[in-house]
Amino acid sequence: MPVTAAARDRGARERGQVLIVFALLVPVLLGLGSIVVSIGNWYVHKRHLQTQVDAAVLATGQLFTACFLGSSGANTDIKDEALRYAGDTLRDPATRNLQEQEPGDVRVALNSTRYWAPSDGLNTATGYDLDWTMDGDPATAGNQSSLPCDASFLEAKATDQEVPLIWRWLPAYPSPKAKARLEIKKTRSVSGFLPWAVPENNPKTVAALFVDEGASGQAADTVSNFALLTPPTSTTTLNGDPVALWSGLASIPVVEQTGVVIFQSRQVLDQTYFAGKTLSQLCDPALKDRSCFGSIRNQNPTITNRTGVAFVHGEGQSEGAGGGHSVILDEVELSVVPNGGRPNGGNPCSDDSSPYFNWTAEDCDVRIRAHVDFSGPDWVGSSREVRVATSSFGGNCNGGVLLDRNGAWWEQEARWTTIGAGSGRNLFYLCWKGDTRRGNGPRVSYEGFWGNRAQQMAFAANTDPGRSSTAYSGPIVYLRVLPTPTMVQGSQGATVEVGLQPALARTNDPAAPPVMLRIAGSGSLNQMLDCDPSPRQPYDEVYSGCETPYQRNTRGLVCAPDWDTNNLPPTGQVDDPSWVDPDCIEANPGQVTALAKGLHDRFEAPAPTGADCSRNAWADFRTSGQIPPVSDKRYVTLVIAEYATFEKSGITVLPITKFAGFYVTGWFIGGGQGGTQGCPTNDPPPTTTLCKQGRTFRPCTASDSAVQGAVWGYFVTTVPFAPRPRPSDEFCVFSDPDQCVAVLVE
Repeated sequence: MPVTAAARDRGARERGQVLIVFALLVPVLLGLGSIVVSIGNWYVHKRHLQTQVDAAVLATGQLFTACFLGSSGANTDIKDEALRYAGDTLRDPATRNLQEQEPGDVRVALNSTRYWAPSDGLNTATGYDLDWTMDGDPATAGNQSSLPCDASFLEAKATDQEVPLIWRWLPAYPSPKAKARLEIKKTRSVSGFLPWAVPENNPKTVAALFVDEGASGQAADTVSNFALLTPPTSTTTLNGDPVALWSGLASIPVVEQTGVVIFQSRQVLDQTYFAGKTLSQLCDPALKDRSCFGSIRNQNPTITNRTGVAFVHGEGQSEGAGGGHSVILDEVELSVVPNGGRPNGGNPCSDDSSPYFNWTAEDCDVRIRAHVDFSGPDWVGSSREVRVATSSFGGNCNGGVLLDRNGAWWEQEARWTTIGAGSGRNLFYLCWKGDTRRGNGPRVSYEGFWGNRAQQMAFAANTDPGRSSTAYSGPIVYLRVLPTPTMVQGSQGATVEVGLQPALARTNDPAAPPVMLRIAGSGSLNQMLDCDPSPRQPYDEVYSGCETPYQRNTRGLVCAPDWDTNNLPPTGQVDDPSWVDPDCIEANPGQVTALAKGLHDRFEAPAPTGADCSRNAWADFRTSGQIPPVSDKRYVTLVIAEYATFEKSGITVLPITKFAGFYVTGWFIGGGQGGTQGCPTNDPPPTTTLCKQGRTFRPCTASDSAVQGAVWGYFVTTVPFAPRPRPSDEFCVFSDPDQCVAVLVE
């Protein structure tokens, strides 16, 4: 059909309308496209900005390990490392992660309350006045420091100022922002640690328990009174060592022989806990979170007396002598004098708590004096004698040491008494004898022993619970009963001071002597663990670390009924949904050969001459202040356990209180004449109470059987990355030896 002129005109008009619509849509489409592309470009910048802050905080993770040495240098290193990856070219021109297009526009603030803005200026010397303005611990009143080592976290906030637009005609110049936060948390569970356990003394409650040492039967188990002691706010130095000094007022029911037992617990306990309880109940060895110090363990309370680590003599002990005469024993005191004052030389006990409690590593000497009243007028003066001995006289007042008379005082001027180092309770017994005569009558001789009771005590610190012959003082370094441990019988006010070994502390002095750990050997102090099921053996666990993950015990240091020697080490599969990391671990004493071979192959193999020994980088730390690198294989992780858990021998199960970092600077391989001291660059062994020459302690050698499984070094705080070890909810405290973990939380 032919096309009419009208149809042709209508088609032309329609084509013209399409062109007009298209012409009108082009700028709209171009505008929308430019917006889409610009938004896409903004997201590219933001995503890259997020990568920059992630890299910045992650790069610092293991540098937090240096916080255990002190914060100033570590804080600077952490800041510099973060800026090296953060992309802020003003703060670090050599930064490695540059932003797209215009890299000079990125501004980064560390631990800041807000992001950088143009109004903050460009003063990089002060971190734009934004660094470290966060509250480092919002749970604590006041604005706490947010320097990395104080706050245990690092947060980077980055601003990309005005992302460049592809089409400049758009009016908006968005500035994307991104942040990342790395937190350093205490470990909850960990694998790869070495099968060694270290005891830590860190009580929350300390009390003095008073007992009648002369009682028997059920009465011997009675606590006549107790005194809760006040915890210290810091450590102090007493008897030459740092101590946590607990002290408090006490009302002591003084009897003829009053013993002082020291109680401690990791739990916070109040007066109501102690009221009405016996020693057996308070000091039950099945309670892993507490311990008592004195001769009270492994004894039947119905037949055995209980004795303490401190002693109070009760004055006014009277003994009849016939014919109306009596002999009254009042004060009984021990004393020391400066060097040279002792007859025939000797080594006076010179600790701050001497002569009644002696921490010294040497044998030392004390003397006694007693106030004795020979009542009655008919004593023949020259016949009176008072003698002292370190064991009961029985029924004959002979032997021992004859005391010199000085008025009513009888003093030990010659033949002083030697207190053997580590000997525990050293008791002093007194006896008397004398003649009476009335007028011209015959002389009548008398003698007495005040019940053959001990009248005073000098205690030499005994840290070995395996020595059953004497009282065990454990972590007690210093102990005093003030004003004096000789008092009139009855209720008397006094002050009790107890200096305990403080909680384990990280080392920040490179010149400090190393700490010796006696890991394996014979006796009760073995600290070897069995962490993995068969077929792995103790050697494998030492050589490559424990494969089975374990966690901290947060159940009051209780193992039963969940864990015992029947199900430890666990045999399940870690990836099984029902798997639970054990919070208790089996202690397996001995294993000296396995320890020696594992240490040798871990640190020394394959060169028998030691040429390929792992280098002791702690020596560089001493000379230059440069800490060993985090990759150093001498960094190890150890299990920390409650102090009281090492008071037993044999295979047992102990709760894990935490994990700690340790830098190994020396070890002994084997014992006896075939023993060696490991790598040539090792530190020499420190002086310890385990090795003695004559009256003094000395550095141990590889031939000393007491240290055939010894390792020494320094407690540190190490910071590996998650997932193993797994983090807890607690922030790392760098003043404590610990193993912490770096976690990227946002």
